[in-house]
Amino acid sequence: MENKKQATIRLKNLAIGYKAKNNTKVVASGLCTEINSGELTCLLGANGVGKSTLLRTLSAFQPKLEGAIYIMDREIETYSDKELSRTIGVVLTEKCDVRNMTARELIEMGSLCEEVIALASRALTEGDRELAAKVAPLDEEIDQKERAIESLCLKLLLQQQPVARDLRQISAALKMITDMERIGDQAEDIAEIIQFLAGRSAENDDLLREMALSTIHMVTESVDAYVKHDTMLAETVIAEDDVVDNAFDEVKRRLIDKIAAHPDDGEYALDLLMIAKYFERIGDHATNIAEWVIFSVTGVHKEG
Repeated sequence: MENKKQATIRLKNLAIGYKAKNNTKVVASGLCTEINSGELTCLLGANGVGKSTLLRTLSAFQPKLEGAIYIMDREIETYSDKELSRTIGVVLTEKCDVRNMTARELIEMGSLCEEVIALASRALTEGDRELAAKVAPLDEEIDQKERAIESLCLKLLLQQQPVARDLRQISAALKMITDMERIGDQAEDIAEIIQFLAGRSAENDDLLREMALSTIHMVTESVDAYVKHDTMLAETVIAEDDVVDNAFDEVKRRLIDKIAAHPDDGEYALDLLMIAKYFERIGDHATNIAEWVIFSVTGVHKEG
């Protein structure tokens, strides 16, 4: 009697492609098929039709757009990363480009960090509570992006078993997203303080604005340095932290003078000092990111 074959992989109305913040690129859609145990399946097609995208999706390296993927009659989303590593093995004829797979996600997360800092700074300058309230949803997006990158890195570690430079790339990415997540948290902390300023715009807003612009630039350049493997660019980010620190020292000096001259306004001055401190901490996190970029290239972790 013939043994009944088991469907090891089953696709149902699967759509694959790439989803960015403002647009979605569909590579293929309506994919329905079964791959059974004991069978050798060959995937043929011209360059650019989506073969690699399909394999990455089936391996859970990137999310599907629509439809369902069943592995051994279980939806792929129900597997943990550890279970998937024991169930699916991926051997590619070309080396998996770990750098590009993590860089795309880090660029998107970095862009969110830049946006949330700019929004908090604008809300502070204008004394706009409604604008400040828009920071929290962006911080949640940053948190979600951190979880997505962490999951991708774990999949790469478990299924590709990278070594040397690729391993450093993934290790650095895991460290970088922790600092990016903290940047989002501190921008939200700034927004929360703005809610208590009763619509009062910030004094010393020239220095606070300078701190915000510097930290945005630092985040942008640190992520760019990761993408380009540019240690010199990372070094300039580390050096720029001195600008943020100097601005913080000047804000602190001015606010101490204000408290001495107007003790009744001390609470307001302390709120501004806390905001300046959060911007200074954001600069520190951007510096940490740059230091991990240097590690990813050289294997040496430079601590400031």
